[in-house]
This record gives sequence, structure tokens and C-alpha cells, in this order.
Amino acid sequence: MSVDFDSMPILDFAAVGRLVLDRSETFLRYSAGPESDLREGPSRDFEAGVNLPGWSVTTITPEPWCSGPPEDWIARRICKYAEPDSLAAPRPPGQ
Repeated sequence: MSVDFDSMPILDFAAVGRLVLDRSETFLRYSAGPESDLREGPSRDFEAGVNLPGWSVTTITPEPWCSGPPEDWIARRICKYAEPDSLAAPRPPGQ
């Protein structure tokens, strides 16, 4: 399977907010990219010791009970799901 990187838009936060709010459910996955996902295979539940039937994601769609601005919910979910040590740029020594 090949991946068409040209069909993957780069969105700013306002565009992400519109995308989420225009759909009934939106999911987020952090990864090194589609080719890495294809190469490494689906996610694994290490506690249960089983491979999952796909890749792990989280929903970033605001819950109905959320009383704050939807953009706050979306931003919190994006930041909460991030795994800074696995995908962040290398830090300078001592930081």
C-alpha cells in the first residue's frame, strides 16, 4: 500500500476546530507518519499482551456535557494525547 502525502492537508488550529465541529466524531492519532504505521503494524496493548485490530486513537470531539468553548476541549485533547518523549524534537543536553 502506498501513501499519497500530497493528499494530506496541513491544517492550522482554526481549520482543525472546523473539521472537528463539522463531523459527528473525529479521532486523533499521533505517529511518525502513515508509512511508519504501515511498516510497524497496528498498536499493541502491552498490559494485556495483545495486538489491537488497528491503530490507537483518541476522540477529540467535544463531549455533549462539555460546557466550555469547543476549541478549549479540542486543544486539551490534542495536548493530552501527545506523547512528548516519543515524537518531540530532540532536546539540547541538560534540558
